[in-house]
Amino acid sequence: NAISLDDGARLHVKKLTLLAAARGFDANNGAVLRFEDIDFDACGSTHIFAQNARANAVGNYRITGDAPYHVVAQTRGQITISYATITMPSPRNFSGSFVFAISQAIVEAYSCTFVGSATGSEYYAGVAAIIYKGGGASFPGNAPGGVDTASYAIYL
Repeated sequence: NAISLDDGARLHVKKLTLLAAARGFDANNGAVLRFEDIDFDACGSTHIFAQNARANAVGNYRITGDAPYHVVAQTRGQITISYATITMPSPRNFSGSFVFAISQAIVEAYSCTFVGSATGSEYYAGVAAIIYKGGGASFPGNAPGGVDTASYAIYL
């Protein structure tokens, strides 16, 4: 992982390029990560990950490399990319999905602006997770997203 936070750590990151064999940002166990003006290059699993922690975009950022997932919120993780302009200067590939939330996790992405395009599924929500987009532009991807409604997941 390029940057990992754990056990309640807090960090504000800006003006950095992230390239990682696994995760770009990895927040766990009560950690709080704030970021802006980041360039997400290629990552082996996900650009932004939170499990029982928070990761918040507090400004615009770029995606210049591929990853299976851009955002993964898992097991009470919360990721907010609301109000950000997310720029992909060339088409990106997300073989899993752009946004993935599972196990009571929350992804908030209202009033986002997406510049550029991507391939892959737009989103997936499962096991009581919530993805709140609040209208506006669809997530990048060339395939529709999915929701496991049997497990009470929600996409709004």
